Amino acid sequence: MALRLEESRVTALERRLELEIRLGGHSEVISELRQLAAEYPLRERIHYQLMVALSLAGRRGDALQTFRELRGTFVSELGVEPSPDLQRLHQSLLSADRSAVPSPEFWER
Repeated sequence: MALRLEESRVTALERRLELEIRLGGHSEVISELRQLAAEYPLRERIHYQLMVALSLAGRRGDALQTFRELRGTFVSELGVEPSPDLQRLHQSLLSADRSAVPSPEFWER
C-alpha cells in the first residue's frame, strides 16, 4: 500500500512539473527536478523533464550532462541503455535541434 501511494505521489509530481514546463515555467522547476532526479536516479521521466527544462532555459550543456550521468547509472546498475525517447532527446540536443521538446506521446505515459 505504501509503495502504491508513493508511486501515485511521484506520478502526480511528474504531471505537475510537465504542466509547468508546458506553460513556460521551465526555469522555475529546474531545482525541483534536480532534487527529484537525485532522489529517483532510475526514473526516466524525471530526467527527461530535467533535460527539457534545462534545454528550454538555454542550458544545453547541462541537459547533455544530465543524459551522460543517467546513461552511466543505467549501464552500470541495470546493464541497459536509456529509453529510445531519452536517446532521441539526447540526439536532438547534440545536433542543437530546437525541436528537442518532448513529444506528446511521452507525456501520455
